[in-house]
Amino acid sequence: MANVINKAERLTSGALAVLDREIALPQLVTRDMGGDWVGAKNDTIQIGIDSFVTGRRRSGGLRGTADLETDDFVETTVDVKLDVHAYKRTGVSLAQLTLDVMSYERQVAVPAVKAVAREIEDVLVEAVDGATYAIDVGAVNASDPWVTMMSMRTALNKARVPLDSRFLAVGADVEDAFLKSNRLKADESLDPGALRDAAIGRVGGSLVVSIPGMNPKAMVYAHRSAFALGVKSPDVPAGAKGGAARAFNGLAMTSIFDYDSRATTDTFGVHSFVGASVVSDAGVLAADGRFTPAVTPAANGSDKILVRAARALLA
Repeated sequence: MANVINKAERLTSGALAVLDREIALPQLVTRDMGGDWVGAKNDTIQIGIDSFVTGRRRSGGLRGTADLETDDFVETTVDVKLDVHAYKRTGVSLAQLTLDVMSYERQVAVPAVKAVAREIEDVLVEAVDGATYAIDVGAVNASDPWVTMMSMRTALNKARVPLDSRFLAVGADVEDAFLKSNRLKADESLDPGALRDAAIGRVGGSLVVSIPGMNPKAMVYAHRSAFALGVKSPDVPAGAKGGAARAFNGLAMTSIFDYDSRATTDTFGVHSFVGASVVSDAGVLAADGRFTPAVTPAANGSDKILVRAARALLA
């Protein structure tokens, strides 16, 4: 049994290493791989997000004697529910194992891990594509999407979204328009990996990243805190011959290694529990684009809107 377990751990570690060059979007958002979902109601936990709050000024000026106002403490959190079981299970017959498989890791384990990684990213992409955005700057300028991106940047600035950790995610058609515009500046500061491979340049201080799974006509400019991703590696079943749980670069997966003696089939499965959420803030977005956080958020959440990101679509 020890040899089987060691083999599974080596397979998992080796296969996960390829993920550094596979997916980018999960690396750009708020993510939690260590959240305690065990026993959590409805498989949901709360992830804390940096809050938008409004300061006050003392009545009467510098020498005023008016009593200071005390606001209730309000923390911004987002519920993330693990509601997707992403997996890939591969069966290898005795004949295939003997005559066809030259490298189990390269031919069996790595493709399975890549497939699950793409599923994890797609769960996040579905949240990004399906979100309701309070900030709308109109259609993407097809001949020069830089113009649209600058409008999005201005809109986020007015809403007082932090300048750091912003990114621009683009679908395939928007990427095409950007590349043809010659507006992008190369970014040599990124280490080799998925972000570097997916990045098509930098605009207005923000990384522009191509996300193949996104709506091809979508362009989303967001702060890291606009979206949250939860990923948990399942436990290895007691009845499995071997298995291992590993985390890498924002992703968590479990490999399960087994053998069906009746079917003479070797099985290798990769599994992950996934959930993604949109981060909304209680407050009002005024006609001039300024966002004012609510001092006392509505109990039913009716005053929550997505202001940490903006979206535009190609016509």
